[in-house]
Amino acid sequence: MSTYQTIVAGVHDSQTGMRTVELAGLVAAETGAALVLTAAHEAGAAGAVQSVLANAATRCTEMGAEDVRTHAVAGEPVQVLTGTAREHRAELILVGSQGLSTLTGRLLGSVPSGVAGEAACDVLIVHTTTDRWRKLISRRHRKTPSRYLRTVVVGVHDSTRSMRAVERAASIAADAGARLVLVGAYVAADRKVLAHATDALKRESYIAQESVSIETSMRRAEGMARASGVESVETLVVRGEAMSGLLEVADEREADLLVMGNHQLSGAGAHLIGSISLQVSRKTPTHVLLVQ
Repeated sequence: MSTYQTIVAGVHDSQTGMRTVELAGLVAAETGAALVLTAAHEAGAAGAVQSVLANAATRCTEMGAEDVRTHAVAGEPVQVLTGTAREHRAELILVGSQGLSTLTGRLLGSVPSGVAGEAACDVLIVHTTTDRWRKLISRRHRKTPSRYLRTVVVGVHDSTRSMRAVERAASIAADAGARLVLVGAYVAADRKVLAHATDALKRESYIAQESVSIETSMRRAEGMARASGVESVETLVVRGEAMSGLLEVADEREADLLVMGNHQLSGAGAHLIGSISLQVSRKTPTHVLLVQ
């Protein structure tokens, strides 16, 4: 993740919260990025979080991070994290997945969903409630050429934000020497409708094939990955709904990181339904990087 120069990580006093801190320390150590550990608190209660921040900073230093700063701010966590990222011009926010999959979080909003919806930079949702985080941390301490990322999966479709996600995933995979898996999805048209369209279009019948656009996007994405220096690139086009396809591939390939464009919904029901990116984040044990 060498494309990130400054990282903001949310800190709170819990076992799962420390897992986010450890991964933040690991990423900062691997990339040389400045790390801003940030804790939100109630007005007049800054002292209550200072010891938590101090312990978090010590742990990140132990993980190898060299430039670690602490930041305690009064206010709600979502506003504090996104505001701190703007203030420090951070390119990435790390936030734990707590509350993302709960009914309360879906109805009223959770910190990770709120940060994903309001951040002006990339957001890494750290899945702290599974053992997947442990695998990444433990690899850091193995004296082998491999890094903490071995497999990166990225969702591909024909949009500017998706291609930015591909570019970011390719940069991360190239830097880590990881395998990059490009995943696209399409829904096949009704056979009768497709047959009539194909007959009518004759030599231009490819226009009626819904898989053509995703295949074009996949070729473009693969070219971007190769140009970024990724040595191991796999392309998969799955038939059916995009979210299911991504989840299946990430699980089958035992992905260490799943990268997606940060497409957000707005208006009534946005918290309950959520974007595809947040739905995927709720359903996978893999850490998810949402790219702006």
